Amino acid sequence: MKYFIKFILIFLVCCIPTWVIFDDVIIKSVIIQLTQKATKKKTNLASVKITYFPELSLTLNDFQCPNPMQQNYVLSAKKLRISIDASALLHQSLVINDIVSMDAIFFDTSSPVYPIKNTVQESSEEPKKTMSIPIKKLVDSAMPVISNSSFANDMKDAVDFSKETDDINAIISSAEDQILSNKNQVLKSLNNSFFELNGLNVSNVSSLDDIRDIQKKLTTLYEYLNQISNKIDDTSLIYKSAQSDIQAVHNEAKEKITSSLSSSILNQSTDNDASISTTLVKNTFDFLIQKFSPKQKKQLRPQFKGTTYRFQTNQPPKFMIRRLTINSPESNQHINGKNIGFGPNITDKMNLLIQFLNQPSYASFLTTVTSDNSKQYAIQSTLKGGRIAQRKLFENDDIRLNFLENKSVSLNILGQISKRSDISALVDIIQPEYRVINKSTNKNAIAGIVPFLNHQDLTFKLDFKGNLSAYEIEASSNLDELVKRVQTAFINKQMSAFKKEQDKIQNEMQLTFIRQTKDSEASFDKRYKKDMNQMTKQKSELTNKLDEITNELNDKKESFKNNIKSELKQSLKTFGF
Repeated sequence: MKYFIKFILIFLVCCIPTWVIFDDVIIKSVIIQLTQKATKKKTNLASVKITYFPELSLTLNDFQCPNPMQQNYVLSAKKLRISIDASALLHQSLVINDIVSMDAIFFDTSSPVYPIKNTVQESSEEPKKTMSIPIKKLVDSAMPVISNSSFANDMKDAVDFSKETDDINAIISSAEDQILSNKNQVLKSLNNSFFELNGLNVSNVSSLDDIRDIQKKLTTLYEYLNQISNKIDDTSLIYKSAQSDIQAVHNEAKEKITSSLSSSILNQSTDNDASISTTLVKNTFDFLIQKFSPKQKKQLRPQFKGTTYRFQTNQPPKFMIRRLTINSPESNQHINGKNIGFGPNITDKMNLLIQFLNQPSYASFLTTVTSDNSKQYAIQSTLKGGRIAQRKLFENDDIRLNFLENKSVSLNILGQISKRSDISALVDIIQPEYRVINKSTNKNAIAGIVPFLNHQDLTFKLDFKGNLSAYEIEASSNLDELVKRVQTAFINKQMSAFKKEQDKIQNEMQLTFIRQTKDSEASFDKRYKKDMNQMTKQKSELTNKLDEITNELNDKKESFKNNIKSELKQSLKTFGF
């Protein structure tokens, strides 16, 4: 046993210097491996210095932690000192007494970021999630794509002329019934008149009484002729009225075509019950929650069952940063915090201040987080003079929508984060600008609507209540009203641009309707002309016959007058006058 203890002492004496010599290299390797595994990008760390006395601390020299989301470094620091409470490690807790760096740079782009190539191929790789997913859902639901070519064909199939066709057939049927009735009356009167006229024989007239009788009958026949003429005129009026009614139906059909063409784009573009603001916010939240929620492990390693011995009964917090100081308050990037952590064992008040000024993408960003009990956290955040980077917002087979720039963005967040959060956010985007790239000749409504949104200020207000697993969102924005106004302006312009196409479509649809009623209208015209020719021809024959008999009777009457005058003169001579 004596030799064994002696061997252990010699072994410890040899190992302690070895650990002191190589601890920096080991810790450096661990930090790099953990950071690269989390970010999937290369981490830069020149060296690590470990100090054990009078306190345990790590000093990272030339440390660059890459941003997993963007091509920059989340943090670059010439020297970053981390002081650790060694006694808390005995309680399986990580309590950091101090984090200090006076030369740190956040979101550093001064040097390139290199991705790490994965040598192991993952068996089940999930599809990549991007912010275009909620934007695409918004565009598909709130502003459906309209194809100029398909909309014309859809309109030709959608407009139904059955009512107008039935109306014209009803007009023709009613007019034909009236014309047929008038025709029968006219023909009956003409036949009766011809019968009466054929019974008159002027050649057998032998006295003035005979002349007077025939004259009386001729007067009656002329009265019948006037009635027949009036009846024929009534028939013409019936036809003209029917033609006017038919033309009115044609005008109604034309108006139906025009209104259908004008409203089709409006209906397809603006018919959406859901609020665009709520749709966008909900889709975005769902996307963020799915993207950043922790993945469920498929297999759990078997846990070692045993006893964990604790050396003290006073439990420290599981994780806590007592002091955090990044850069001086006068610098453009400054962070200062006290008692930052989570858990019931934190009794001191938490304060966190983040202040970024004069940054490339915004003018100022100020965030304060406070907590009295480490359960409820009050947050107040303000961003001013923001500039959103150029990016692709939406893309399909026809177009690509890019966000170009904006004059300024302001963001205000106020609320409380806890098991039941209550957060209110207000975002103002000043004069944004967009560009639509047409990938095909088939331009759609989105390509036409988006330019109208250029330089229109956008305002979003969001109230969030609940937690990430069960939350309630109330969103309001001027986007709903703005989109409707923009759509109206776009439709007016598009309809103006569609004028030639619209005229062509109108003519085609009008011809379609005309073809449906052409046969019945042509048949109506043909029958009317035939009936009118028959009536006017027989009326003309009656008129000529009447005039002929009247002239013959007048001649007979004049002859009687002359004979009477001659006989009267002869009688007077006989009496010596």
